[in-house]
Amino acid sequence: MMWRIAAMASSARFGQRRYSTGRLVAASVLDDAWVAEIQRQAPGRILFVAEGLFMYFTEEEHRKLFTCLADHFPGQELLFHTIAPSLFQAFIQYRLSFASRLSLKAEMRWGLDDSRQVSALDPRVVFIREFPLLDGSDQLPEPIRRALSPAMARQAMKIVQVRFRE
Repeated sequence: MMWRIAAMASSARFGQRRYSTGRLVAASVLDDAWVAEIQRQAPGRILFVAEGLFMYFTEEEHRKLFTCLADHFPGQELLFHTIAPSLFQAFIQYRLSFASRLSLKAEMRWGLDDSRQVSALDPRVVFIREFPLLDGSDQLPEPIRRALSPAMARQAMKIVQVRFRE
């Protein structure tokens, strides 16, 4: 069973239209009220998915969430999207250079250069693998491309898979 926890009710409505499988809970991932609902309804294996979300949380918010998942869902897995901090500076410079054309107001606060670092949030978080989202820097805007080598670009944006130790 795949679960998606949306930060807001409007996100939940969008998610229900976007995904035909799995279940979606309209709750903040930072408020563990959703835990009881999932434990009550989940028949067995659970795959949690966090898309484009974690980069906006602080490290302490990540620690709290990963500890909650490890406490309540041992043996289950999570896929999440992350951007390497090394890319943050290039992205910030890109945003500043083109501020009049961009309406981005959210601040990126967290990411992983080395995906294995995720275990530092809680020792029960076991890194399984990562899936690069970029083949190389040619898929990035020119100002960011100049700041990163192709190898750095492959590590910059990725999906990370972890399991919570039983």
